[in-house]
Amino acid sequence: MTETLHSLNAARVIAEYAVVHYHISFLFPDAKGLLSGGVVPDNLMSFFFVLSGFVAMHTNMETDFADRACQFAYIIKRMRKTYPLYLLLFLADLPGTVIGQDISCPYFWVSLAAQPLLVQPWLGSQHISISNGVGWYLCTLYWLWLFFPFINVRWMLSSTPWLMIYTIYVFSVSVWVALTPYNIIYTRAVPIFRLLEFLMGCGVAFTLDCRIHGLIVLLGLGVFFGYCVLETQMEWTSEQLHGNCTLWIQRKYQRVNPTIVLSKFSIVWALLIHWLASKELFSPTAGIIQLLQHDFFKSLSRFSLHLYLSHYSVACALRSASTALGIFHWWDLDTMIIACYVIAYLLSRWVQPLLDRLECKKAVFPDEAG
Repeated sequence: MTETLHSLNAARVIAEYAVVHYHISFLFPDAKGLLSGGVVPDNLMSFFFVLSGFVAMHTNMETDFADRACQFAYIIKRMRKTYPLYLLLFLADLPGTVIGQDISCPYFWVSLAAQPLLVQPWLGSQHISISNGVGWYLCTLYWLWLFFPFINVRWMLSSTPWLMIYTIYVFSVSVWVALTPYNIIYTRAVPIFRLLEFLMGCGVAFTLDCRIHGLIVLLGLGVFFGYCVLETQMEWTSEQLHGNCTLWIQRKYQRVNPTIVLSKFSIVWALLIHWLASKELFSPTAGIIQLLQHDFFKSLSRFSLHLYLSHYSVACALRSASTALGIFHWWDLDTMIIACYVIAYLLSRWVQPLLDRLECKKAVFPDEAG
């Protein structure tokens, strides 16, 4: 059984807060600040894909994926653990999606039906219809979990992991540059494009015995935050696609700019994940590691998936209900965020056990927390 790396779970919780803050800011147009803009969350999504690759590889170092039974057991375990909640929240948001959008486009129902079947990421139709829009990330991740046991990752990455990580990073950036003609609202979800970040994370799992200096990680994080501040001052065009009944719409303004390179900070996330994991394994008493292992972060990590999949739908439902009662002005951004966390916690405590009963039995695999 692989030891849980709580520092990585804490990093995920912190990154998730930034994404939640951004999404809920949609309901409060007057919200200002770095986290209320799209720069930070757009670039943090790469962190989640790199982290998922690391967890997949780190928790399955001893798994023999040459065995067909192990391949399918891994996939089934991942689906059992997350798909019932994914489907439930897709259905919960479905009435609002149908009522609130233009259903005249012939692709509307095709796009919606493709979500529970997990094929929507390949259609280029997310701007036409999507229920519980934040679920695109998990839908994409399902495909990466599907690919993982069939790729000989150990042979590809174990001998020269950092060389391969940097090579994959360069290739990934090149792919996003080549995708410049298309809008990131749907290219961001295409599994084959995110596979490269996932593989970078897999590679990090082979680097933990050779630790890098923390100053390198600190420099990378500094570049990330500096870029985020800088981009808020730029006037790069963001095209609205809603209402356009066309698949794979091309951008009107096809100039290359950093916003379309969604994996540009994936190398920073690879370095950060390596540093946190190696520190926790070999220097568990380090100050930052002890802080990230605090029970506060462990508690939040237990309902992380519930928060991510539910927060925006819950926030919209609370807004609709309180607007109908004439009391939406009672809310502000912070109280709405707290409410979403509380409801996500209740989902994990009251609803998740009911979903777990749908499982025939649990497979014996290391925990996702890794």
